[in-house]
Amino acid sequence: MELAITARYRRWIEVALPAYSVAVLFVYFRPEYMPRTGGDSIGEWLMPWAIWGVAGAMSGVLALSGLAVAFFLLYSPLYLATRSLALIGKGGWVDRRELRFYVGCFILLCFLAGLAVWNPVLAASIFVLMAGCAHLVWRALV
Repeated sequence: MELAITARYRRWIEVALPAYSVAVLFVYFRPEYMPRTGGDSIGEWLMPWAIWGVAGAMSGVLALSGLAVAFFLLYSPLYLATRSLALIGKGGWVDRRELRFYVGCFILLCFLAGLAVWNPVLAASIFVLMAGCAHLVWRALV
């Protein structure tokens, strides 16, 4: 029973997190759509605070996803350096899917680093989208 509940929440977050990352970028580039607090009646100030509460919770999930993405992107050069002998055939056995994953992460890291030099806002936007869609990116790389 617990596995079914966990799978349901995971499926929900796999849809909500990419949508939230797009919403974060939309509000970042169009701040006039940000909910404003204030007003005289309860309905005028309760709804914006509820939206801010949900946004705060989803921001925590997005930040954790971003930390995982950053870890794998930054770890990929170290992994490839330690497996360099296996890459040229002199070392031990290496899982091809794992190697493909870290090569893809290294390519993404180089792409984001180059883009950050050229246009830092665009690089940060792509990183936020990658953090929101991390499960899709990892499935594509493996």
